[in-house]
Amino acid sequence: VRRPGTFDDPRAPDNLMLFLAGLDCYVDRRALIKADWWYLSSVEKGVGSFNNVPKTVSPDLGHEVDVEFSYDVAKNLNLNFLSCFFFPGMAYKEERTDTDGSLFTPFTRGDGRADMAYQVEMSARVSF
Repeated sequence: VRRPGTFDDPRAPDNLMLFLAGLDCYVDRRALIKADWWYLSSVEKGVGSFNNVPKTVSPDLGHEVDVEFSYDVAKNLNLNFLSCFFFPGMAYKEERTDTDGSLFTPFTRGDGRADMAYQVEMSARVSF
């Protein structure tokens, strides 16, 4: 099912502003530490409901912090560790009763709270 969007692509996020600040630091020739901070915001306020009464939802989607460590063990072998943390914004902390979600709206808890999300990833890359 296609959804309306700026780019007419059902997988492309639209109506979003993403702000990024990052720092890459080479510890030595083989070791790299990266840190990125993201702020996510909707261009427009969303619309939801609480007990069948319409209400606007904050455009603040939240913050994300990504930390990555990369190390070249040998010429053709790279080890990578990535850790990401997402801190939900006010859009996910609104009290709502329309929490079922659909193709056009996110699934939310609606109880006024939102949990942090995280990801930890380790990988090895071999090139030849």
